[in-house]
Amino acid sequence: MNYADIESLWQSPANQLPPEKLAHHQKRFLADLRKKHRGFLLFISSVIVTLTLITGRLVYVFLTRSSGENDLSLPNTWASFLLLTLTWIAPLVLILHYRRHRKKTAVDHPTLRDTVAALLSENRLSRFRLKLIASLHGLLLVLLPAVVWQLRSSGRAGDEIVFPAFVLWPAISACILLIMFWHYQKRLRPRQRQLESLLKNYE
Repeated sequence: MNYADIESLWQSPANQLPPEKLAHHQKRFLADLRKKHRGFLLFISSVIVTLTLITGRLVYVFLTRSSGENDLSLPNTWASFLLLTLTWIAPLVLILHYRRHRKKTAVDHPTLRDTVAALLSENRLSRFRLKLIASLHGLLLVLLPAVVWQLRSSGRAGDEIVFPAFVLWPAISACILLIMFWHYQKRLRPRQRQLESLLKNYE
């Protein structure tokens, strides 16, 4: 019997853990849930603040540099506005999913099984979050050439935008995606299997 089998047997209701052990597991799982809740709030708050600053800056640039033949219009700004819209939609979708998760897992007096189920739901949400962010990165890279071309052709940006757009940002994006992939495969997926195993033991 390997360690996983021993752990599975130990967690099983058939083993009849003493109350102090059950209380210990309950406390540890609840602390994990609170930690993940604080982490999400910090993450989504930083995203909203960053997007607000970027949106404000872009609106200022568009309005102050719009004159003559380069007036603000859909044909020469659609890519930028589409990119900005997508970056705002993503956090709103995450917030809606998180609210649904919190509502679904809200229990006045959660049992150990309820807490494990809530952790599994949070894990599922974290995996969805990474997939959504990865998809957004891909869409941004696809839109980037159109954004750069429109900014340069309208006179709102010059050659200084080429290096950040086509070298710096793709390199940063690739690093972010690699880190996300590692986190998904090495942290979230094993944690998912562990929680699913625990949940079966408590049924």
